[in-house]
Amino acid sequence: MADQYRLLLISVIALLSLQAQCLADVPVERPFPFSLPIEHAFGDGEFTLRGTLTFKSFKSPEARMIDQVELSAEQLKNLDVLSSVGGLYRIRIPVALSNSNDTYVSSFVKACSIYRLNSTDGIFVHTDGIANVLSIWLVTNPPYCDHNEFEQDRRFADAFETVASIRSPQATPSPDTNDYIRMVEEQSRAKTEGGKTENKSFFAKYWMYIVPAFIFMMMMSQDNQQGGGREGGSGGGE
Repeated sequence: MADQYRLLLISVIALLSLQAQCLADVPVERPFPFSLPIEHAFGDGEFTLRGTLTFKSFKSPEARMIDQVELSAEQLKNLDVLSSVGGLYRIRIPVALSNSNDTYVSSFVKACSIYRLNSTDGIFVHTDGIANVLSIWLVTNPPYCDHNEFEQDRRFADAFETVASIRSPQATPSPDTNDYIRMVEEQSRAKTEGGKTENKSFFAKYWMYIVPAFIFMMMMSQDNQQGGGREGGSGGGE
């Protein structure tokens, strides 16, 4: 009987081990189809993986930080030292999914704002709305800190509490060029018609001066011609 119980116990343990191995082989489900690694550094130290930013698209604001690491004892010590001297905590992200050219954009905050007990941080990634990251913005809540505040309470929260979002350019109304062209054409047409009206109105406006002057000049011309004829006749009679 004891051997049967021992065999049953071994079988249960083996079954549980096999089930655990199968679960470990199943990939972690991502809430969104796209993802980019987020790396962090303490002061001037080297960048190491902090977690993964997963997001719906380069246009949608929906995003989430997953698989965020727990800080090691050495990292906590570095964070403690940086918080005491007003040092910086930095993060960076690749500019593209492939990151073939090994190019990043980065952001930073004071280390003491990360070290604050129960503090939360926000990661906002600005994209071109197509397939590239333009910038990253790291903020904390509260957004300020003083390294002198940590004499009584100097410990990092149990884990990062991060909110994330994607920011893309918003479309703005395009200029109405058709209305502008129509306005220019109307102004040009009005100037042309105005010039023609001005030419016609010049004679209509000054005809009472032009006509009498023309008649007077004609009369003077006729008088001169008649006077010349009389002088010539009298000279021939002598």
